[in-house]
Amino acid sequence: MYKFSTRFIVVIITFVIGVCAVGGWLYYRESQKVLIISPVTRWDSLIFKDINKATNLGELTELRKTKVRDGDIEVRFWRGSGFHSLEGVILKRTNNQWSGLHIKTNEYYEPEKAEVKPLNPPKSGWESFWQQLVDKEILTLPQRTEEECIMGNLDAIGYVVEINDGKVYRTFFYPESNANKCREAKQLADIGEFIGLEFDSGQEQCKTTEWFACMTLRKSRGE
Repeated sequence: MYKFSTRFIVVIITFVIGVCAVGGWLYYRESQKVLIISPVTRWDSLIFKDINKATNLGELTELRKTKVRDGDIEVRFWRGSGFHSLEGVILKRTNNQWSGLHIKTNEYYEPEKAEVKPLNPPKSGWESFWQQLVDKEILTLPQRTEEECIMGNLDAIGYVVEINDGKVYRTFFYPESNANKCREAKQLADIGEFIGLEFDSGQEQCKTTEWFACMTLRKSRGE
């Protein structure tokens, strides 16, 4: 009788431990899910159709599907228009170390090629550069849905931002041409200019809408 009771207790304890382990694993899995905040507009799916293709061509994981550890962050800035190439700047902070990539495609719509290169540190240094982005509200700019803020011409330069800090993924976008109508569009256009100036090496020429070189040219002309 004593042996039976001991075995029974061992079985019960083992069962309880197993249940707790499974419950803990399920809780951990649920807690690791990223909250996705994406604008509910008819433009969102159209924009990300080509961005996701560029991402795949560059052999990168879509940011909303990327696992980012607590304390780290990844931000992706996309710039382009319907008649010119799509470019992206990818910024990552991993274990308090910053790194960057520049991705450039051959087309905006349905790109077939993508070139990915590491970025040299920004001119102002990583920490100062990031702080200036934060001061320019890169982490807090809201997505407005009014047509006058998000509607742009096919040839209008537009910016798309993706942010993933491991807990929340958020994206928003504005055409540069709406900077005179909406504060958020102007703010994002200013951020795009700042990024271009910070990463321009001076080795590329502004032929059409090349991000870095054309920002420097525009700045020199006072535009």
